[in-house]
Amino acid sequence: MLLSPISVLDDKFTAELDKLKSTKAKASRMEHKLKKTITIKMHEDPAFYGKLEDRIKAIVEDHNAQRITDVERLKLFSAIRETMRGGQSESAETLGLDTNSFAIYGMLSAKIKGKEVTQEGVVDLAAVIFETLEAEDVLDWINKEDVQREMRRKVKRQLRLASCPKEYIEELTMEVMDWARTRIRA
Repeated sequence: MLLSPISVLDDKFTAELDKLKSTKAKASRMEHKLKKTITIKMHEDPAFYGKLEDRIKAIVEDHNAQRITDVERLKLFSAIRETMRGGQSESAETLGLDTNSFAIYGMLSAKIKGKEVTQEGVVDLAAVIFETLEAEDVLDWINKEDVQREMRRKVKRQLRLASCPKEYIEELTMEVMDWARTRIRA
């Protein structure tokens, strides 16, 4: 049976799954679709999708070690699907951020939240960094080293002003810039 290319995030995906007979086939289909979606969307928010990817790997490992059944695996994959469908935007709204600032928040909080910077500080820092990047966004900035250098300088400055631990400043700056190259287009 040939299945149409419906996204795991689409409401029609449940109907596609229902066409499959066994729970094992449904769980395998869900796993494949989740992994594909994560691969496609990873550049949008590496922290958010990276955590989901880790959860999928843990479920697969548990299933391979026979610690969970196909029914449990399908339920866990369904929970990840629901997190994907609404989790990122709901979390962003809860913090008062748009999805772009939330992506930066994810990168920052993975490294610095709770060390010397509070959650509120990370939220504010993410918003400021995104605003800084947007302010520097000029036509074809990705190919202009001087513009990129200025962006990096300003991101590092914001990280220092927020008391980010020195050992994370360069790494976070590079992560933010890699993300910006895929998400901010003039």
